[in-house]
Amino acid sequence: MEGALNASFHFYRGLVDGGAFEMTESDILRDVWDQEDNTRNDTREWLFAFLLMAYGPLEDGELSDYVALSGTDAGQALNRALFAGYNRMYDELSYALGLAAAQQMKTQDL
Repeated sequence: MEGALNASFHFYRGLVDGGAFEMTESDILRDVWDQEDNTRNDTREWLFAFLLMAYGPLEDGELSDYVALSGTDAGQALNRALFAGYNRMYDELSYALGLAAAQQMKTQDL
């Protein structure tokens, strides 16, 4: 959920930095928080679909091994590292998409 909210914030920042909108950081934060319920629902639906696709094909023993790994210090450190890298990449992509969208919004037909 945190990652989705951060990505939305970075998308808005790209739109603003790209010149599509004039918004303060407070305006952006307010808009992002105003969408929290929808973001939470979308994230929940995505997560359930992802888990079904990712773990559905696993045998029971494989899933048990993965759950056991996730409960260890090393497994939790690995999970934190993966999410930190993913969230950083997703924030950068969201910002770039905001910049690209801003460029498209500012163009006009000749």
